[in-house]
Amino acid sequence: RVEDTFEEPRGVSRLYVKGVHDAARPGDNAVSLVIQKQSGSNTVEVVHAVKRRLEEIRPTLPDDIEIETIRDQSRFIENSMDEVKMHLFLAVLLVSASILLFLRDWRTTIIATLAIPTSLVGTFAFMYAMGFTLNNFTMIGLILAVGIVVDDAVVVHENIFRHMEEKGLSGWDAAGAATREIALAVLATTLSLVVVFAPIAFMGGQVGRFLSCFGWVVGLSVLMSMFISFTMTPMLCSRFLVLEPGAKRSKDGPVWRGLERGYLAALGWALRNRTAMVVIALAVLFMTPLLFQKVGKDFVPKDDQSEFEVAITLPEGYSLSHADKDFCDIEARLRKLPGVTHTYFQIGDTTGRIAKGQGDVTSGTIYCRLIDLRKRDYTQFAVMDDARHILADYPDLRSAVQDVSAISGGGFRQVAARRCPGPEGHRPGLILELAPAP
Repeated sequence: RVEDTFEEPRGVSRLYVKGVHDAARPGDNAVSLVIQKQSGSNTVEVVHAVKRRLEEIRPTLPDDIEIETIRDQSRFIENSMDEVKMHLFLAVLLVSASILLFLRDWRTTIIATLAIPTSLVGTFAFMYAMGFTLNNFTMIGLILAVGIVVDDAVVVHENIFRHMEEKGLSGWDAAGAATREIALAVLATTLSLVVVFAPIAFMGGQVGRFLSCFGWVVGLSVLMSMFISFTMTPMLCSRFLVLEPGAKRSKDGPVWRGLERGYLAALGWALRNRTAMVVIALAVLFMTPLLFQKVGKDFVPKDDQSEFEVAITLPEGYSLSHADKDFCDIEARLRKLPGVTHTYFQIGDTTGRIAKGQGDVTSGTIYCRLIDLRKRDYTQFAVMDDARHILADYPDLRSAVQDVSAISGGGFRQVAARRCPGPEGHRPGLILELAPAP
């Protein structure tokens, strides 16, 4: 029998935006548009280009069509980069302050601190040649390198100062003699650091695709710092380092005297109690596997991205209307959680590979977006725990409250994190979801 009628719906999507939609009614019917970037392209640039195009399209849409961007991966990337840049600035500031605290000479501080930006800027040239971008992994590598790249310059500078102080050499003569004397030690120290990060740089597999750039950046910055310590640092010392008449290294300061007394006391105790030191060292060694088991394991760290999702599977035999009713009930309760500004749920297949009129209607997800992290004093994970307590009231459902993975594609789908025991009259809408490609 053939009937000219309507296609049976096998999916539904609803959007709620706090302050825009009525909190007492289910979310508006919506259609989601997921835009993925091509492999190798920049996520932030793609998102900005799509947003510019959206602003051009928006005036041409009918009045009853609304566009709302609910997921935007560039938002988290840009916030992360701003945070990392602030940490990079603080790292440079603290390293410079530490040098000034111990050496107590403004010329010495400037000469040693100049090795930091020079080494990092030189590392950018290597990054450009290798095709790396400024991302979380490369920026973390640069932050780690800030405390390392200054070491070679401080060692060379200290030896030059010692030659000027103890042997009475001029800055020019001391720079040449002291650098030649300590060159082998600096080379050995630098290479010992490089060989630590070399395996990370050449790591294969999926982990290597993420961490190889981190290893390269740290290794190249350390090599650049060695080059700087053999060239720029001796040159600056020969021209600008001045030994004041009668001046001695700042061993008479209270900070130095306190450190020296503490170091000598610890060293004396260690030499007098050699057996105890060996026992402590062995205890630390054998405790490593135990501590390793205590530390949590994950592929990527859990970050507060101000968003999470709830994956729900309903019992077999549920109709679409019954599933819609349950999802609306759960979504209405999730809206009341602290900081939730957007909720969006989808029921049914979202791959587009299912024929019309077919597909399972007993599974779906609810996406929840929170206010920015800087505007709240509680974490995303606390809100997720509250959501789990809500889902515990639905014993017939299999549910999981999970992070929205920043890494898409096969192998990264989060399975159930916890198994809990125990619509007409709305305007159509369009949801834009901006996310990186797998």
